[in-house]
Amino acid sequence: MAVGATQVRLASRQSAATKTALVAQVQQAETLAGGLSRTQDTLRTQVNDRRQAQLSTTSAGAAANAAIAQLELLTAGTPVTGPGVTITVADAPGTGSGTQGRVEDRDLQAVANALWAAGAEAVSVDGERLGPGTAIRTAGETILVDFRPVTSPYAVQAIGSTNALETGYASSDAGAQLSALQQVEGITVTVAGAAHLQLAAASTPLPDHAGPLSSRRSGG
Repeated sequence: MAVGATQVRLASRQSAATKTALVAQVQQAETLAGGLSRTQDTLRTQVNDRRQAQLSTTSAGAAANAAIAQLELLTAGTPVTGPGVTITVADAPGTGSGTQGRVEDRDLQAVANALWAAGAEAVSVDGERLGPGTAIRTAGETILVDFRPVTSPYAVQAIGSTNALETGYASSDAGAQLSALQQVEGITVTVAGAAHLQLAAASTPLPDHAGPLSSRRSGG
């Protein structure tokens, strides 16, 4: 019994040490990723400024600038600002393991879709802008937005007509679903209008099929 107890304590200490090391690695990786993301934003801004300066010297370039700006807006490739709403969804107090009282990826998906349907021009979840290729999914017990972890409370922000967004969400299936979860499981949901929201640009997608031209095309 003494040997068994000693082995249990040793295993427990080793498990705690492993968990501490893993937490430290995760925190270090998150810090590195945050720094790289800020660098990416800075470089994106510099590239956009230089592109606009070069293209604005001709009428054709100015037209191209306008077309690019419209495409960037449609693909969440540029920061945006304006009025809108913030819907904050949080796990029930004291939630443990399992899904009881816990916000799931499908809940955030439903909220985002309801806001799009209500006329949102841009949407983000915990600061992660939603673009055409953005996924909200669960990995283990963690919700990922564009492969980046987000945690409760989840702030879903949308830019658009505040009244239309609030009314559209309240009358949507997502609004009814979260209202039921709030009453049954204790999940908390708050909806707040805002006169001014600022959403960052979405991460730049990596091309799957595109590549640089190896040589200039000849002929007409």
